[in-house]
Amino acid sequence: MKILVVDDTEEARYLLVALLRGFGYEVETAENGAEALKMARKAPPDLIVADILMPVMDGFTLCLEWKKDERLRSIPFIFYTATYTEARDREFALGLGADRFIVKPEAPATFIAIVRETIEKVKSAPSAFSEASRQHPCQSAADGKEEGEVCLKQYNEVLIRKLEAKMEQLEQVKGELERDMAERMLLTTAIEQITEGIVINDVNWVIQYVNSGIERITGYDRNELIGRPSAGLTDDSVEGLAETVREAILRDGVWSGRMLNRKKDGTLFHAEVTISPVRDVSGAITNYVSVIRDVTHEVNIEKSLRQAEKMECIGTLAGGIAHDFNNILMAMMGCAEVARLLASGNEPLEKNLDQILAAGVRAKELVGRILTFSRQKEQERKPLQLAPVVTEAIKLLRASLPSTIEIRREIAGDAADAVILSDPTQMHQVVMNLAVNAAHAMRLCGGVLTIGVRKMEVDAKVLAQHPELRPGPYACLDVSDTGCGMDDGIRERIFDPYFTTKEAGEGTGLGLSVVLNIVTANGGHIEVESRPGHGTVFHLWFPALVEAKAPSVEPAQEPATGHERILFVDDEELLTQLGKAMLEPLGYTVRTEQSSLDALEVFQADPGGFDLVITDMTMPGLTGMELAGKILDIRPDIPIILCTGFSADSFVKQCVEEKNCRVVMKPYSRVVLAKTVRRALDQRKT
Repeated sequence: MKILVVDDTEEARYLLVALLRGFGYEVETAENGAEALKMARKAPPDLIVADILMPVMDGFTLCLEWKKDERLRSIPFIFYTATYTEARDREFALGLGADRFIVKPEAPATFIAIVRETIEKVKSAPSAFSEASRQHPCQSAADGKEEGEVCLKQYNEVLIRKLEAKMEQLEQVKGELERDMAERMLLTTAIEQITEGIVINDVNWVIQYVNSGIERITGYDRNELIGRPSAGLTDDSVEGLAETVREAILRDGVWSGRMLNRKKDGTLFHAEVTISPVRDVSGAITNYVSVIRDVTHEVNIEKSLRQAEKMECIGTLAGGIAHDFNNILMAMMGCAEVARLLASGNEPLEKNLDQILAAGVRAKELVGRILTFSRQKEQERKPLQLAPVVTEAIKLLRASLPSTIEIRREIAGDAADAVILSDPTQMHQVVMNLAVNAAHAMRLCGGVLTIGVRKMEVDAKVLAQHPELRPGPYACLDVSDTGCGMDDGIRERIFDPYFTTKEAGEGTGLGLSVVLNIVTANGGHIEVESRPGHGTVFHLWFPALVEAKAPSVEPAQEPATGHERILFVDDEELLTQLGKAMLEPLGYTVRTEQSSLDALEVFQADPGGFDLVITDMTMPGLTGMELAGKILDIRPDIPIILCTGFSADSFVKQCVEEKNCRVVMKPYSRVVLAKTVRRALDQRKT
């Protein structure tokens, strides 16, 4: 007997052909329902065995068309499938007219027994009809012939009625079949096209299915994932995750959270995962479905925002500390300066006071450098000497690095006056970031940190090796360490945002990416030399300005004198006394007030009694800005000087533009205060 095998999988067709031919059957094969239907109509088989899920025409549609065809409808039809295995699928298939429904894989002996049983049923039907004809009473041969024809006609009519009823039933379910197939196709298409990754695991967390989204996210081909444990996609540091998920699902019905997953190339990515159970009709869990979304970008943005918030908090804190600290410095330096005047001729005392003043200046510069990092302001590129930036950075580094790290400053003779076009704050940040990274590489055993500046001419020979540069002079900043060094893999990624080899809490991975951005924005170039165990060297090249000169330094001048009347306001008594002590020897008449409200009453009582008002910015009652506004409402022409230990650029701009006030930063010297007072008074007169 001839059997037609229909399956789109070559391996499945091969196994069935080998099995059936081994038991003496003639076998033909087709790869889909359309091909099988064409072959059967040309040469009908004695039996058909068909898969269900196939391209072009699936098995359900094939069975429907098979039973419509008058030549094929009596040929037995067997479904053999591994896809549609539920009870409702079996009922649906038998409802279409199929004789048997077998689930893959079936034992060979059982499969052959089913085939034989199905064929025997077909054979028994004609035999039963022949036996019935023989047993029918006939009067004669003619009567027998006539009676046989009647019996055959009746049998055919019954068969036709049954087939018509079956066809009517098939027509009714055809719409359901088409809708079911359309829904399945729509669901499959949607799952394949969504950006999220879908993973279906069995109860042992072995991957059974992944969609194309997982391929895009992880870089794996789905064939590389199916059959392997899901743990292979998860960061190795995650322990007990499967048990945690199971407990959450039993408790809450679902688990969702973030985890680190691993791509094919070994890199980690942050994933937002929701895991839900799949249950059978009895309620038992048969699978787990995971919806995975790559949120690495969002996580990095969150880190950046947290870092920005942290820096904003640091800036606010630094501002408050700077104000209080500068007030203390103002008192120390001011008193030392006044004492220096009184100690004229006492050389030992003068030297000691000079040391106090020098220490105060260094403390003032230290506060200024701290504020440089915390202050948010628009960057302004201008001619800048690179060597002094290195010197200032080293001063700050010496106070923060352990004594096991030696800091060397190497400024080439011709590079001391090298000038570039840059923002001082940004260049300071570049030096500090590179130096801090170098120090981290030497934190365990110490070493030598070298920061140097040299000049370099980029000619044709250099351009051959570095085509990204332009011909001309360059100022080069070199930062080297004797630390642990880096291998090629790490060196290639050090400028990637958020990439870091430091432990959690030791760094964000933004330092070197910031350096690269600043260097690039300034038209420069950066190179790195490093290998494990031999330290690291960063070479930064900046286009040098040829005709730029170092800013000239004004010679020291004697404080300007005057005879005007000044109202001096500060909530700290020592600072008001100090202001009086600085200005009265210069010829000014100074009245002091420690309360801004009292100062306002004094001015209201005699607006013409003063030529200038000097006020602290931060005071209880009325701030210096508020006091200045009320005084100007009374007398718009009076000059006002605001003193502050910390101010943002926006505050200075507001003072100058809105209040027409001058600003003096604490701690100030007697010369600076006198100069500012004289300019304010002279500007009023002109």
